[in-house]
Amino acid sequence: EAEFDVVSLDSRISDKLPCRQLQVDMKKWEFIPVKASETGTGGGAPAQLPDGAIRLTSKSGGAALYENAGGIVLYGNLDAKDLRSHWSVKERAEGGVSIVNEATGRELSWLPGVSYLGTVPAVGSGSNAAWALESAPAAGAVLLRSLAEGHEDEYAQIADGLGYAQLDLRSIDNGAVQWVAAEAPEGGYIPAVQDTVGSGMTPSAPHSGLYRLQNSAAGSLLAMNGDELALSGGDARSKSALWRMEDRNGRLLLRNEATGSYLLRDGDGSTVSAGEAGPAAEWTQDKQSGLLILAEPGGSRVLSAASGHAALAERDTAGGSGRWKLLEAAGDVVYEAEKGFVSGGAGVHADAPGYAGRGYVSGWKDAADRLILSVQAQAAGLYEADWTAGVLAGGDAGSLSLYVNGLPQGKLGAAAGAGNGMWRTIPAKLKLRAGYNSVELRKSGDDAGGLLVDRLLVHGAVSRDYRGATLPYTTYEAEDGTTTGTVLGPDRTYMTLASEASGRKAVKLDSSGQYVEFKLAEPASYMSLRYSIPDSADGSGQQATLSYSVDGTPGGKLELSSRHAWVYGKYPWSNNPEDGDPHRFYDETQLDFGRTLPAGSVLRLEKQASDAAAYYVLDSADLELAPAAYAMPEGFLSVTDFGAAPNDGKSDYTAFLDAVKAAKAAGKGVWVPQGMFRLDSPLEVQGIAIRGAGMWHTTIEGAGFMGTGGGIGVYDLKIDVGVTGRHDELREAAFDGTFGKGSTIQGVWVEHAKAGIWSVRSDDEDGGIATDGLYAAGMRIRDTYADGINFSTGTANSMAEQNAIRNTGDDSIAIWSSQPDGVSADDARASGNTIRFNTVQLPWLADNVAIFGGSDNKVQDNILSDTVGFGAGIAVSTRFNPVAFGGRTVVERNTLIRTGGHEFNWNQDFGAIWLFTGDKPIDADIDLLDNTVLDSTFQGLYINGAYPFNASGQHRILIRNLVLDGMGTWGIHAGSGISGSVQLDQLQLRGAKVGPFFNASGSAFQLALTEQAPPAAVLPVDGYHTGEGLTWDSQPDPGTGSPTPTPSKHGVADAGTDRRG
Repeated sequence: EAEFDVVSLDSRISDKLPCRQLQVDMKKWEFIPVKASETGTGGGAPAQLPDGAIRLTSKSGGAALYENAGGIVLYGNLDAKDLRSHWSVKERAEGGVSIVNEATGRELSWLPGVSYLGTVPAVGSGSNAAWALESAPAAGAVLLRSLAEGHEDEYAQIADGLGYAQLDLRSIDNGAVQWVAAEAPEGGYIPAVQDTVGSGMTPSAPHSGLYRLQNSAAGSLLAMNGDELALSGGDARSKSALWRMEDRNGRLLLRNEATGSYLLRDGDGSTVSAGEAGPAAEWTQDKQSGLLILAEPGGSRVLSAASGHAALAERDTAGGSGRWKLLEAAGDVVYEAEKGFVSGGAGVHADAPGYAGRGYVSGWKDAADRLILSVQAQAAGLYEADWTAGVLAGGDAGSLSLYVNGLPQGKLGAAAGAGNGMWRTIPAKLKLRAGYNSVELRKSGDDAGGLLVDRLLVHGAVSRDYRGATLPYTTYEAEDGTTTGTVLGPDRTYMTLASEASGRKAVKLDSSGQYVEFKLAEPASYMSLRYSIPDSADGSGQQATLSYSVDGTPGGKLELSSRHAWVYGKYPWSNNPEDGDPHRFYDETQLDFGRTLPAGSVLRLEKQASDAAAYYVLDSADLELAPAAYAMPEGFLSVTDFGAAPNDGKSDYTAFLDAVKAAKAAGKGVWVPQGMFRLDSPLEVQGIAIRGAGMWHTTIEGAGFMGTGGGIGVYDLKIDVGVTGRHDELREAAFDGTFGKGSTIQGVWVEHAKAGIWSVRSDDEDGGIATDGLYAAGMRIRDTYADGINFSTGTANSMAEQNAIRNTGDDSIAIWSSQPDGVSADDARASGNTIRFNTVQLPWLADNVAIFGGSDNKVQDNILSDTVGFGAGIAVSTRFNPVAFGGRTVVERNTLIRTGGHEFNWNQDFGAIWLFTGDKPIDADIDLLDNTVLDSTFQGLYINGAYPFNASGQHRILIRNLVLDGMGTWGIHAGSGISGSVQLDQLQLRGAKVGPFFNASGSAFQLALTEQAPPAAVLPVDGYHTGEGLTWDSQPDPGTGSPTPTPSKHGVADAGTDRRG
């Protein structure tokens, strides 16, 4: 058997990789026999060392090995007397030597599960800290060969230019594997090291609403009693019990509405009070089972209501007294028209005087000209609202059609001459659903258009969440419940069950009688359970049951399957277990309880003797109050009238096709009633509305929709394509094709598809039809084999908002200016698209969100978490050779949690935020503003690529008010071989395990850091606007408005509305 170096024929891969890391087509690799002397497995001659302490400097560049404060071994040009770079060599009784740091007494060691070498305590260090020092091929140099079990042929090296030492199989002829051992000078010292970077202050950004904090155990409200903090059971309408929430430095502040004072941790650290907005006012926040936990930053204590007063208590013992129910006060919520989704010929203008905010919307000419506002409601009902609108002075009367969730709700009109600053208040009644709603104005039928629309005010409503989608369900993490099973994790090691679980933890039930149970914080009638069971021996999947009970009463069995989980081998994966490398372990199943479980119910999931799977790994359960099935609205034809039959397992394709034809001819829409229907191939649609009875009640299985033009509307149903693998050549997306102008996809649940939405430009002979003005909102996209949403070739002026996306097999959301052969750059460019207020979790391949080229695209106000591998939290990139960046790209106000992954094909770590000039330069305006990175797996910010950044000097790549809090490697890492410049203003960096900065490109790349004076916290009375994103003005009036929340749904009718986690 010959030994080989594996040399990539792909220029992106710069060095040799161990065979176990290969994930690419083997046709791209060349196998070259290795000289026996290169393997090092036989062991070289012992090295001759100076007496006493030594410094180990690289034969390639002269950088010295040293230990940082986190016990990680770095390299750099340190003062020779810096004790962190002094090492002593000591013989080990079991063979080999220990290499001991003079500053700490810790031993150099290989560390399992991470890419860097570190140090461990000398006592009980084991073979991982054992080394052989051998003579190197170069005269006077030594090799550091590991004696760790399974790694005896690997060497300490710095060839990858990552700023820290690594252990790897490399040629011993490489200078980056060789070290010069020189005598360390006397008089050593340990320098003071700054572990945080930045002024300690980023701008304070208030949330939209007003909230009450009700203690989960005591039931009392956190309130101010004069100048004193108190727990109150009194008047919930009082301003003293109302709090505004602010975001600063990536942490939460709470400001009392009555006094203006902030919730503080007192100086002794054990009590809380109210006062000024200093560092003691900052809290970290967590959600568990729908309840809020407020903790001291970097500490173990939480805000508690133990002993009848607010105080700090240890998190592990606080129990329910350390958890708070967040209740939002209903009031008047203002939606500025210019911040809505504006498409077609309609646009934002500022010519007519007297408007509020930053402009108004006008220019209505046809049905593709639309304004859509994302409106939240705490309960279903009829809400009073006021539009501010008018027409230009001397203009004709104006009118538009009003739609809520795609259904007509009358007209909005203004008489002639009501313009030139003379705006009118036009009352309306909006029939809203609980949670997210789309409120839309468009020109249709006999509408005159002509209106100038300034804003919408909804009375007695609530605002959307500060970031991410405002979700209608409460998520219960298995590890936060009560369990007799085994908690897995936290673990981010690729291809482990915990690494693919939310929060990187799950619970394993592998014995009869083991269970997980949750106490419901909210009423619920419907559950989606995320789980994993073993695959079948042949990879086709197995079925198993799992028992559940409510308050001790058996409820029945959940039906689980591994058919749509578990893939193997190399990309694009297989279902053959013999290919090895299993991953993508999880799937979801849904259960309608058939009744409402009240808050406080105890839901138990249990492996009983009759539940036959070898084990059950439970990640999380989403529980919600699902509405009753919607009724067919006027103006629709049912597919059952054309032969479709629910739940019979037979194809309904012909019936759907006939229904679409008849509906278009009659000017009506298509209705899909409650039940499961089957399509054997994608249904081509254009100029038609298709509605279901709700994503909980109507399911289309087998195939989705193929867009062939504009005017498409698909609402309120579920699509389960049922695929078990990735087949890029097949049409297996839920929504594929071109959606022309003015299309909407809303309230659709997607499972087991290649992709959720893939929008493109058609390749018709007449030049093609681009997707322009597609609105995708209120969706749940789960368990795909490729992207969740991809606004691809030519997609323009489209928006994805208020979507929950989880477990995608490629980028969860991407804007990709892909340029196929024969398509011009102008036609291929994706431009003017917006990705905002989405919650994106657990992409198991690639990025949470990515922008590949294009112009004037925005990513705003999203919550992104738990990148599994091969991608970043947010990538701004020229990978995949897109049309070059142009205009202004904006990435702002996003929160990234446990994001970034390792790319095994390249042997590179990708940061939470990744700027990459992979296939061409980035020479355009790129603004990354007010983003927060928490607990990044690797770097907080990673910049790399073979092409320059801002080479012309005519543009800017600006990063402002970036919070980096907790990184597994570097805070900011500029890779080797890059050039150009990036401007970094007002950075707040803390908790980088390896170090704050590493620039591997030296003077070729400039990262210009500007420290500005700390900005003051500002909370305007009339709301707060940051950047160009969507932040509604909110002017709550506690206790008023219609409808009033009912006690059965919200617990405290007069106190406000639960914000579920």
